[in-house]
Amino acid sequence: MRIFNKKKLFAKRKRFTFLISIADFSSQECYEVYFQFSLEDPWWFPKYEPEFGDIKAPLYGWLCFYFGRRSIGVLVPSNAMEESKAKKPIYDCNGRLYHLYAFPDSGMAKDFRKISKKYRRTISVECKDGKCTIVNTISRKRIFGF
Repeated sequence: MRIFNKKKLFAKRKRFTFLISIADFSSQECYEVYFQFSLEDPWWFPKYEPEFGDIKAPLYGWLCFYFGRRSIGVLVPSNAMEESKAKKPIYDCNGRLYHLYAFPDSGMAKDFRKISKKYRRTISVECKDGKCTIVNTISRKRIFGF
């Protein structure tokens, strides 16, 4: 099942803002989920801001509770030879090594998320002449989200 194929990478708290970084190995995506409680300037009606704050993250909220989700990058399976290059390697529950490739901008992250909701796919990396390209191979359309 998809729910058990995730790993919490780290969690942070600053005052009443909580940030959890999650690696989802079934969708090969790494994302941040954040929650915030604030009594200052509450939103009296449910509200959505597509780009909030310095990191330009989407924010949903109502009254004193706010939450959001932001894609960070793609998890690409790697072989054991590349393990020495990684500062902090990411392993799934089966012991396979993954590397994180960060998205350069928020537009690419939104497109990746839209495709991952509709289609089942695998991600790989092709390197030629020192330039690496992320290849997104679609295998089939998702049925009821699975």
